[in-house]
Amino acid sequence: MFCALWEEAPSAPFHIAEDYMTTPRTSALVSLAATVVVLVTLGACVRPPSPLDEPPPLASYPLSIHFDNDARDYVHVYLIGDSRQWLLGRVDPGAIATLRIPDAAIRGNSRYVRLAVIMGGRLTPEAVADTRATVTVLQPASAMVAHQWRFDGAEIGFTQLPTARVNRGRP
Repeated sequence: MFCALWEEAPSAPFHIAEDYMTTPRTSALVSLAATVVVLVTLGACVRPPSPLDEPPPLASYPLSIHFDNDARDYVHVYLIGDSRQWLLGRVDPGAIATLRIPDAAIRGNSRYVRLAVIMGGRLTPEAVADTRATVTVLQPASAMVAHQWRFDGAEIGFTQLPTARVNRGRP
């Protein structure tokens, strides 16, 4: 039978569990303290977001030069030191290239270097002695990276780069 039809609900010999459910204060405090300890412990494991990737200092990049080939044929570009030469690369006609200067050229005994450009043809073991070579005057190695180099088919020229644009391996 439905209790709603009676004016009064039948009495039970036992206490109904739905009446009141209370948590003792000490249990509530222990639960709260445990929750705080767990959150603090987990919070200590979380790292703050990492800063944006910053590029390493310029000194860590390898040195390089900018070279414009305005000639109608490809060129081989060499760096000539006191006792050694390094092939910096081949630059196609009309191309602008960033040519990396080898670490050995920087750390070697060559305080003064020059560029040699040979248009067309094969690689040569002695670029400075090749009759087809166009060669710059001796310059301090630091001056090589401070210029934008340009070859027009007959001579090598340069323009001074702004100091912020001195390239250390980044295109």
